[in-house]
Amino acid sequence: MKNDQFFDCSECIVNENGDLLFINEKKIKAQSSVLNKVLKKIGTNLFSGKSVLGVSLPIEIFASDTNLERLCKGNAYAPLFL
Repeated sequence: MKNDQFFDCSECIVNENGDLLFINEKKIKAQSSVLNKVLKKIGTNLFSGKSVLGVSLPIEIFASDTNLERLCKGNAYAPLFL
């Protein structure tokens, strides 16, 4: 681990620009499936003449954090203690 890193993420890489990239394709697909469900439901309501305001959102939107959020929460205070 480099001196300028505050965490060790085995599912992440840092590219040449210094961007943190998440490389676990299975988790990325699982998170994007939630968005697909919502967009399909909105499209169905629009084409059937129903209101978009009546679309119920899946519980995954509210219950689960993104992987980046979990990573940040776990390491938020690392600079204070290192």
